[in-house]
Amino acid sequence: MVTTVVKFKTYIFFSILAVLAAINTSCVEEVHIYQDPLWGSWILTYDDYGPVDPYYAEIFYFGSDGYGTLNWVDEWGREYVDDFQWSANSRSIDIFYFNGNYEYYDYYFRNGNLVLDDGYYREYRRY
Repeated sequence: MVTTVVKFKTYIFFSILAVLAAINTSCVEEVHIYQDPLWGSWILTYDDYGPVDPYYAEIFYFGSDGYGTLNWVDEWGREYVDDFQWSANSRSIDIFYFNGNYEYYDYYFRNGNLVLDDGYYREYRRY
């Protein structure tokens, strides 16, 4: 009889524990990590004049920390890197270069590519 009572109490204990575990698991909130679609590297592929030679294509990097770089090559083959701080909303982006320059673009995505427009059309793909 004592063994039956012990078995019954053990059964009740583990049943309650299982129910509590199930309740606790179902109440856990999902954590959604936001990833801005601008984050990452983008290489210029097309502009107002047509397709861009990859050698001369500028490359934007937008970091998740609000900082980035612009890599570009001039017509004589010299390479440059400009560091900047950036901020964006759902349709425009502000770029504040550390050399004092500032750029503002309207942006949108077209077939997965990033389009920057300040009166001059530029299309970038992930790099």
